[in-house]
Amino acid sequence: MHGSGMSLLLWSLPFIASYVLLFVGRRRLGGFWSVVLFVVAALVHLKVAIHPPIPASAFRLYSVTIILAATLYVTSNTGQLAAFRAGLTELVTSSRFRVLRLTLLVLVPGALGLQGWAAMQVEVAPPAVFRAVHPAPPTQIRFQGPDDKEEQTIDLTKVRSPVRELEHSDPKAFEAAVAAGKTVYYQNCWYCHGDDLAGNGPYSAALNPRPANFQDAGTIAMLQE
Repeated sequence: MHGSGMSLLLWSLPFIASYVLLFVGRRRLGGFWSVVLFVVAALVHLKVAIHPPIPASAFRLYSVTIILAATLYVTSNTGQLAAFRAGLTELVTSSRFRVLRLTLLVLVPGALGLQGWAAMQVEVAPPAVFRAVHPAPPTQIRFQGPDDKEEQTIDLTKVRSPVRELEHSDPKAFEAAVAAGKTVYYQNCWYCHGDDLAGNGPYSAALNPRPANFQDAGTIAMLQE
């Protein structure tokens, strides 16, 4: 709690400084520049100082609120409105702001044009990926063990798992084989398929498409062991 409170305080400092800039710095900066710098400081704070970043829609909403608040402040009395108009007039007409005016004349239209160009770009969405039913396994495979002289063809529709044969003939060997299978599963498969083989492992939410649910009758149950 202490660390999060300190982080919140640090993130709030630029926003507090923007208020100080508006209400205290207006005597030195004038009614125009204090308001402009307040709006800029507040928007920069919302954009870069908040973690995790706020959504774009919320940023636009807060931006409009800040600009409206600044507008209400400027127009709240005739003195503040006159000071704002005087500063704006000086920005437009004074020779000492000539470089700033030229910069704004380039940057503002350029930024608006870039935003319009970006909005007109066609977004290319990746094709949708749908999980299909598990493809049918091959009926035959060719296999050659380390001690076999020739490759042999195995008919998967007729053979039985040699491990399954041990279930009744040698229960201890069967239990050892099942334990070895559990080790393989937890080393390689558990992260996505989970403890109950339902495709809900700790990494499953990050995958698209989601991992297969082996509890579903349309996956493992339809395959030969």
